[in-house]
Amino acid sequence: MTPSLPEEARKLANSEGVAPINFINIAVAEKVSAWRTEAYFDERARRADVPKALRVLERAGVGNPP
Repeated sequence: MTPSLPEEARKLANSEGVAPINFINIAVAEKVSAWRTEAYFDERARRADVPKALRVLERAGVGNPP
């Protein structure tokens, strides 16, 4: 960890009114969530049926004017 990072984390934690360890826990949880979300969408993209999706999009709005 770079020497300036703990001090910056401490400053941000204080500005948010939380303990530094809680701030770190929240930051790690946010990063883990971002990675899991990326993995979820990667998996969904691998299973995608693009031609089927395009057929659905072609029907969108047909007979339902804005």
